[in-house]
Amino acid sequence: MTGGFRLSRHQEECERIIDAPNICLETSRTGEHYRLARFHTNQYYNISSAIGIGRNRAQFNELLIGKSKDQDINLHEVRVMAATGFDAGLLAGTLQHYQDFREDVRITYMHERDGGFTLRDESVFGRDEGVLIVHTVAVSFNGVERAIRLVQDLPSQPYVAGFLVLLDRSPVGSQWRKRFIAFKHAIGMHRPIEAYHSEEECPSCEKGIRLLDVREAA
Repeated sequence: MTGGFRLSRHQEECERIIDAPNICLETSRTGEHYRLARFHTNQYYNISSAIGIGRNRAQFNELLIGKSKDQDINLHEVRVMAATGFDAGLLAGTLQHYQDFREDVRITYMHERDGGFTLRDESVFGRDEGVLIVHTVAVSFNGVERAIRLVQDLPSQPYVAGFLVLLDRSPVGSQWRKRFIAFKHAIGMHRPIEAYHSEEECPSCEKGIRLLDVREAA
């Protein structure tokens, strides 16, 4: 069995997981629409529920490991995994046991505060150590950018070895990759968001459909 075939199999299984009706929430079924980052949309992926199941995390991690290898991210040079939230921490917690990582790889958590991130513990970062940022869902990729900036500003001067994003929800035509030319990255899946920038242009708002705020994805 080739590596490409295995990756394709994990890709299909992961997409099946996130497209399940209890994960992929759509206005036509729920009677709600969603505020995601700065957008209004009729489709929201409840990734937290999927990540909370161990067998799903195993599939997601296999996919991310495979994509990392495709993008030449050297996982063995990673000394710290920085998770951008609780769900990303669950992924990192199981990722660290893969043989591709060093046995002594450490995990730390970033928390949203005042429009940016703060670290639970800066002491886990040694001087000149490689850091892998783990992120669950990105729309604008501003969250990834803030996480990178936080690592780069640390006094111990670690470096960003790369970043992983489980689900890319950026709109069709998004130019986010141009902002990260200097960084290796692996994207698990892509589900482009069909979105509106304001209540005035949002058909669901015009119809009076309830708006649910899920802006934790950025």
